[in-house]
Amino acid sequence: MSRATRRFRSEGEPWDALASWADEYGFKQIHKDLVRTKYRRGIGIGTAPMYVEMIYTEPWAYIQAWVGINFLVRPGVLFFARTEWEPREGGWRLKRSRRIARELINPLFESFEVDPIE
Repeated sequence: MSRATRRFRSEGEPWDALASWADEYGFKQIHKDLVRTKYRRGIGIGTAPMYVEMIYTEPWAYIQAWVGINFLVRPGVLFFARTEWEPREGGWRLKRSRRIARELINPLFESFEVDPIE
């Protein structure tokens, strides 16, 4: 797996801040349980789908972000892509999708005062 991962200390549950960010930037919740929630934006038409997952076990929270490669995207990258790409990775594959992911996900990272994706 290749994901941008950040860990931070949270005094309270971060779910509301994550949900409001997801609503603002068009991410849809695809999984939720007591300690983990996962959001996706897009399905692979136009850009590769982007994912954000948060795991919270008091007092620590972990945020992971990545660009997914599905059957709609694989032909566009000549089948030479793994299933997940970190948004900061260089190279020509998924350049547009990774740039868009950084632009959407960095405000979330900054809201929790963790380092943005470069």
